[in-house]
Amino acid sequence: MSESVRKEKFIDKELPLLNSIFEDDRVGYIMFELQNHEKRAKRRNKKKAHFTNFITFLQSINKEVIKMNPSSNNSKLIKLHNNQINLLYHVALKFLGYDLPLWKKYIKFLIKNKNLTLLQKVINRALLLHGSISDSLYMIAVEVEIKFLRNIQKAREIYTSGLQTHKYSSNLYFEAFKYELVNSKILIQEVSDSGKELNSYDPKLDVSVAKVIFESAVQNVKEDTDLFFQMYHEANKYHFSLDLSKEIKK
Repeated sequence: MSESVRKEKFIDKELPLLNSIFEDDRVGYIMFELQNHEKRAKRRNKKKAHFTNFITFLQSINKEVIKMNPSSNNSKLIKLHNNQINLLYHVALKFLGYDLPLWKKYIKFLIKNKNLTLLQKVINRALLLHGSISDSLYMIAVEVEIKFLRNIQKAREIYTSGLQTHKYSSNLYFEAFKYELVNSKILIQEVSDSGKELNSYDPKLDVSVAKVIFESAVQNVKEDTDLFFQMYHEANKYHFSLDLSKEIKK
């Protein structure tokens, strides 16, 4: 294959780090397993399990290292393994781009490790390939933009596109509704932390976008009473959306 799943730079750096952290017999076992996993991932007849088992093994070593006393070498090894896992996902998805669960696993890994630049690229690629069949990918993308990147405009673009494709997705309606309220809550908290006061006309208290989402849901999924029950309870959490919760309850 044109791209090795374990480049020489990984191997050259890994062994000294392993030797500084583990006993000799443990290092021998780890290197033996790594070599076996690499051979499987390089086979011409590749299978998903060859990659996912390799990734799982690297993650198990990382978990083992995390339980030990912190050290610079521990951190270096974890970072090195995370870079290897990135490469494994990259190579695997070249062959298994049709595999939506694998894309989701990769996205989950990037979220956990807060690799935000790469995360955006991977989500965009996954949406391009699978967005038409997966409303959950849009939900993940919206969550990333709100929680990690603090980009409400991009989040709105994503859920708007998602709802055009999945207009009957109750889950996506709820996620869009929820994160509009969450965004208002964050903005209000930022003002409070700055020592300023909000007046009743402050745009941060405006829930008009959440209201539009609710009204659109009424048009497209009006039979889904569970969705409106969820929306009601979500709006009822915040003082700035109590009027909206009353409207939903009608």
